[in-house]
Amino acid sequence: MKTPPDGRLCPEPRVLCKEIDGEAVLLDLETEGYFGLNETAARFWSLATEAGTIGDALETMLGEYDVPREVLERDLDAIVARWTELGLARVERG
Repeated sequence: MKTPPDGRLCPEPRVLCKEIDGEAVLLDLETEGYFGLNETAARFWSLATEAGTIGDALETMLGEYDVPREVLERDLDAIVARWTELGLARVERG
C-alpha cells in the first residue's frame, strides 16, 4: 500500500459528508462541488475518518468484502490520492 497504513484520513474542514442509503455525498462548501461515493467508498470514508487509521480501515474492509488484499489496497490508494488531489481530505501520519 502506497498510502501510509498508520496515517489518518482527515477531511478538510470545509467538506461535509452525508450518508444516504449506504452511499454518501461529499460537499465542498468552498467550491460548491459535490462528489458521490458508492457503498464501498462511503464505507472506507466512514472507517478511515472516524475509527482509526487507514490500515485499520483496510483490515476491517478485508473482513467485510470478498476481495484480494492487493486489489483493495490498490483501490484505496487510488481513492485517497483522488480525494487529496481534489482537496477533500489529507493524510496525517501518526
